[in-house]
Amino acid sequence: MENNILKGIKNIVFDFGCVLVNLDRHKCIEALERIGAGEIAHYVDECKQIDMFLDLELGKIGEKEFCDEIRHRAPGCTATDKEICEAWGELLTDIPVRRLKLVEKLHKDYNIYLLSNSNSVHWNKSVDLFFSKAGHAPQYYFDKMFISYNMGMVKPDPRIFETLIRESGIKPEETLFIDDSQANCRAAEEFGIRTLHVADGDEWADILPSVATIGFFDGVHRGHRYLIDQVKEVAAQHGLQSMVVTFDKHPREVLHSDYMPQMLSTLEEKVARIDGTGVDRCAVLPFNEETASLSAYDFMKTVLKERLGVEYLVIGYDNRFGHNRTEGFEDYVRYGKELGIEVIRAKAFVLNGVNVSSSVVRSFLSEGEVEMAHMCLGYSYSLTGKVVDGVKEGRRMGFPTANISTEGMTKLIPARGAYAVWATLGDGSRYPAMMNIGVRPTFNGTATTLEVHILDYSGDLYGSELTVEFVKRLRGEQKFESEKALMRQLEKDSEETRKCLSSADAR
Repeated sequence: MENNILKGIKNIVFDFGCVLVNLDRHKCIEALERIGAGEIAHYVDECKQIDMFLDLELGKIGEKEFCDEIRHRAPGCTATDKEICEAWGELLTDIPVRRLKLVEKLHKDYNIYLLSNSNSVHWNKSVDLFFSKAGHAPQYYFDKMFISYNMGMVKPDPRIFETLIRESGIKPEETLFIDDSQANCRAAEEFGIRTLHVADGDEWADILPSVATIGFFDGVHRGHRYLIDQVKEVAAQHGLQSMVVTFDKHPREVLHSDYMPQMLSTLEEKVARIDGTGVDRCAVLPFNEETASLSAYDFMKTVLKERLGVEYLVIGYDNRFGHNRTEGFEDYVRYGKELGIEVIRAKAFVLNGVNVSSSVVRSFLSEGEVEMAHMCLGYSYSLTGKVVDGVKEGRRMGFPTANISTEGMTKLIPARGAYAVWATLGDGSRYPAMMNIGVRPTFNGTATTLEVHILDYSGDLYGSELTVEFVKRLRGEQKFESEKALMRQLEKDSEETRKCLSSADAR
């Protein structure tokens, strides 16, 4: 993406769906099927802008007529108007607050408009739920909003762009239009409007100059968050976007075919924790052979400068990037001067005389030191997996366990032993629990299992997802002389778990 796309621009026009608001077709289809309207699900699946969906978007019919038509086309649907509208509204999932913050930032220097093919159901949900969550009404972000159901026309109809230009008083040559539809972009270009076609709602953020840092950020531990705080400070000083640049895969996964991941976080967990720092943007880049082949200079030039618009790069104390990772901080400074990127060395986060790093956290977990790992991470380490059938030895002894599958698990499994943990079920309910990691030596087992006994719970968890948060290691793995001896120890483990989690909860 050209970083000069805003040159000469005074007005920015945003599309809504897939640019500001996230969509989930499958979630909508499932909702329609639940209310007996599966017959019309193909409209959503195939993105058909026809019939009652188009009429609602054009404002030709209201919500009542729309719902009547749904029931007519799906005779098995007896849902109320409210239920149908709620199911149709499931197409929209959220507007990330960070996107609205970036729109707010742009609004300081540009006139901002909204031009959307939308209907009253979706727009009302967005106003009532998504914008209110961000703390401001839509009028706060946009100088004027052009929404199809109020206008009686939809993109790419040329008339909708004629109306936009006439009623806003903007000059096409001073205007940037951002949309996820190529057809809509082509229609805007016919009027001399500059366009930016994006496939994803985060891509357009590349138009803003930024202060960035780069790394894999596995676990997003306290050291990472200290670094990100420094990025945010520099960004605030210069009035720029703060950004974390990371990768979807660990470099070793690409460079070494036999590499077995021992991660501290999944990609989804990592992105969520980065977003939770309050940084303006998290840019997740694909790490592949092409990426691996780039020199540090080429990466800074083509990715950081030309694509992401980075003006300041904050480098972690131990950060090295580029092919073969042979260059260091002074090299990055020299390249930056040539490219127009100021490179800043970040201060390290030191805990008890140790620079906190992902490798330090991994070493603690590998030794079962989950409390030390917690200190470094700033949160409890966790594992999530599907509950599968086990050998039911625990049930026979009065300690039924949920067995978490390790299939496909890329996160590091802590050292063998018994742990006090919090167990979170699929419905979000949280219970005290004790967990054993090991091969069940008392029963002459050979395969490593993850067994969780949830205190004060009875129910069938097979097939559901279970998350455990590690609080304390109770003991190492032991082989007991008999089942009775094991049962006596499990009773002690249970008592210690209750005490441990009670005090942990109190803190």
